[in-house]
Amino acid sequence: MEVYLASPWIPRELVEVHGLVPRGLFCAPAFGTATPRMAEGVCSFAQQSLELARTHCGQDNAVVFGSSCDQMRRGFDLVGEPQKTNVFLFNLPATWQSDAAQHLFRAEFERFTRFLERLGGRRQADESAATIIDGARDARAKLRSLWNKLRARGFAECIARFHWDGRAIVEPASDANADAGVPVAVVGGPLTQAQLVILDAIESAGGRVALNATETGERSLGLETPFPGRAAGSTGGLARFFFSRIIDVWQRPNTRLYAWLRERIEERNVRGIVLWHHVGCDLWRAEAASLREAFGLPILTLDSEQAHSDRPRLAHRIAAFMEILK
Repeated sequence: MEVYLASPWIPRELVEVHGLVPRGLFCAPAFGTATPRMAEGVCSFAQQSLELARTHCGQDNAVVFGSSCDQMRRGFDLVGEPQKTNVFLFNLPATWQSDAAQHLFRAEFERFTRFLERLGGRRQADESAATIIDGARDARAKLRSLWNKLRARGFAECIARFHWDGRAIVEPASDANADAGVPVAVVGGPLTQAQLVILDAIESAGGRVALNATETGERSLGLETPFPGRAAGSTGGLARFFFSRIIDVWQRPNTRLYAWLRERIEERNVRGIVLWHHVGCDLWRAEAASLREAFGLPILTLDSEQAHSDRPRLAHRIAAFMEILK
């Protein structure tokens, strides 16, 4: 059975440990290939996630939503009663510094384990579980090291492949030039395969994506966790391991996100920020002022409607932004 995860913060390794196949729903081949009609204020990403969830549940697979987004929570409610046994809402704590948040995540971690067992999953032996979890940790570390070795699209596609099938496959040759173009950061919500044209447009305009900090980019690989040696162990230890690597805008305080961004923006000499958000995503849309204040860099805001409906204008806006940075 395949288990489709609608957020990169839901531990895919735990699904694999139970003998099931984890898939990043946001990396499904059909994701983003169609733009459904939406009511005003409805997020296109959430809408397409809902449509794919209905499809996959109908194929006797399972779908797991994350609670970090109001619209995704609503999507969980709308999937439909007949499929509820194959649908799960993983509650991600909005805070991260308190003991209560840690306890909540552990309780949710255990509830998710019981859900996987109801699907027919069976936890593998400790040695096999450790191999799976540590292998995924190594794959994430390998992918993190590629940020300046591949062109922006190639790097994004490698990360998407990992979320889809767990593999960290990289072509042996790279045409990336770490010194070519004006370094920019792309920050924001999920960037689907159909929307990677934005990365191409930045490069075509003389830029270089030195940091892909979208929800499906480098940031989705998570923090490098401070757990030495084998990560698999007690349930509590595993829960702490997975909780410690989350970095996203919905966490309060979101200082962990900004600390992560600052380290890479300074290290990579980023000169401008492209803020990407889906229409209807209030969380990321509201971050423009905070990003400008935190980093003192020029910011270009792009949304998914612009990317889909008016690509010539999108390319023009990106080109104009790059001229400012030059």
